[in-house]
Amino acid sequence: MSDSPTDRPERPIRGLAEQELEPSPAFMVRVRRRIHRRSTVSQLASFSWALPKAIITEMAGIIRHLFVALGGGKES
Repeated sequence: MSDSPTDRPERPIRGLAEQELEPSPAFMVRVRRRIHRRSTVSQLASFSWALPKAIITEMAGIIRHLFVALGGGKES
């Protein structure tokens, strides 16, 4: 009989489970920093795209209200 991995698939998995180690606190801190950095950059990029649209929309609303106000004053 041969000892191929297909004959006994549970053996390598148990071996890997025994080698499991907890990550160091320094590693976890580095991972969290990278995640926070990437999410911050993502939010800033999203904000930089949304801000001009919000400004243009607000300015268009102000101009529209000015035209209505100035046009309404002449009709009275």
